[in-house]
Amino acid sequence: MSYTLLQANVPNYTIYTDTVAAHSHGGATVGAGSHAHTTDAQGTHSHAGSTANGGDHFHTGYTSGDGAHAHNTYLPNTGTGAAAGGAPVMSTAFGSSWYPTDAQGVHTHNIQTYNSGPHAHVIVGDGNHAHNVYAVGDHAHAIYADGSHGHYAWSGGSNTPFDIVQPVMVVSKIIYAGAQAAPAAATAAVPLVRRLMSAPMRGTH
Repeated sequence: MSYTLLQANVPNYTIYTDTVAAHSHGGATVGAGSHAHTTDAQGTHSHAGSTANGGDHFHTGYTSGDGAHAHNTYLPNTGTGAAAGGAPVMSTAFGSSWYPTDAQGVHTHNIQTYNSGPHAHVIVGDGNHAHNVYAVGDHAHAIYADGSHGHYAWSGGSNTPFDIVQPVMVVSKIIYAGAQAAPAAATAAVPLVRRLMSAPMRGTH
């Protein structure tokens, strides 16, 4: 019989390693060299669909107020001509001049577009093209310290008892008296002697 100490016989507990101060494991990623990437060209294509139908509608608005101001207008001058006592008339014969209008103050003008009717806008193809991804340049990434910490490790045991068996010694003693003891046993006066010196299956001995 043999007994083997299994993991299940180990006590169920967690081992904690000692705390190591803030440290890093050194090194960095390798520099891959300066390089760039570009997407493949997909050919002329569109992304399907259109805008939603907005229904028949118009847009309103107004102009901004420009403050009190006047506008000049270019008109012929007025005059009476050569005859005395005539009424003044406006004629280019007397030349032309700029005449200001009166100022109307700050005001705005409302505007409104015409109805455009129900319609939608189609999304058309963008042509055969690709998109560039620019290079970042040769570089590497550092590995930084992880701070002061420890680690836990489970024993994996389940506290299953381990049987310990006490040693046992078995001693067997056989006495063989030899051929010279047979006549004495056969003529023994007490039958008990013969029974003590014989055993089934083995005969007298």
